[in-house]
Amino acid sequence: MVQDGTEHRKLAAIMFTDMVGYSAVMERNEALALALLEDYRRLLRSIFPKHQGSEIKTIGDGFLLEFSSALAAVQCGTEIQEGIAKRNSANPQQGTFQVRIGIHAGDVVRRDNDVIGDGVNIAARIEPLAGAGGICISQQVFDQIENRAAQSLKRMGQVKLKNMMRPLEVYWVGYEGAASGPPDLVRADESSSAQKSIAVLPFLNMSSDPENEYLSDGLTEDLIMAFSQLKGLRVPARTSSFAFKGRNEDVRRIGQQLNVKTILEGSVRKVANRLHITAQLINVLNGDHLWS
Repeated sequence: MVQDGTEHRKLAAIMFTDMVGYSAVMERNEALALALLEDYRRLLRSIFPKHQGSEIKTIGDGFLLEFSSALAAVQCGTEIQEGIAKRNSANPQQGTFQVRIGIHAGDVVRRDNDVIGDGVNIAARIEPLAGAGGICISQQVFDQIENRAAQSLKRMGQVKLKNMMRPLEVYWVGYEGAASGPPDLVRADESSSAQKSIAVLPFLNMSSDPENEYLSDGLTEDLIMAFSQLKGLRVPARTSSFAFKGRNEDVRRIGQQLNVKTILEGSVRKVANRLHITAQLINVLNGDHLWS
């Protein structure tokens, strides 16, 4: 165990996980969201020790883990995704969930009971690229497991990550029951039409009265209209955005379909004569919240 006040640098494989669409489920049904979170944590914690994974901490609905071996991290990620798929098919009536996993191998700093450094940051940045039910690994992980992994490894391409000078090559890990192939990447430098673009997704009506739907829809329409009047900013039309109403899809896939760089989403709650509005601006490339 690392004692308080100590710090040392080491090479390690870092894994980040998170539940896809958890915040949206929490807004719609808090009891269901908490039950799914408990199932998710119980399932993953039963798998970590099999691969000598060290749980560093939970971050909201995500895990940060450290492994001494890149191969062990990928094997752990594969068992996680296969276990979730089996759980979902066996208990659909209890609700289902999907997880994204990002794995990077590199230099980290172990400080007290935490892990920090570029190795951690890169794992966090590539995790959203995996897509629902996917595993995304960096070039460094690929180099270490290419000739030893039983899983299929498919090149996704290069991505430009925040605070990194050079693009990073990333790969998708195939496993039994996985999608037929990796999701398409939305690169910051790939499409000029996506550079200055935003899609406003239908705001959720969080009021107890369904008749207040007109408030959330009206706000969404007003925002689309306001953004569309800004010079140099491309905004998908109302019909395009409202096609995703009520659909719990990964923002990267929505961004790909609408060809936008950022997505604005939120909720509206009416209490007596007051409105409570929440909103968040999301980077489609990596799933980061740019503003809320």
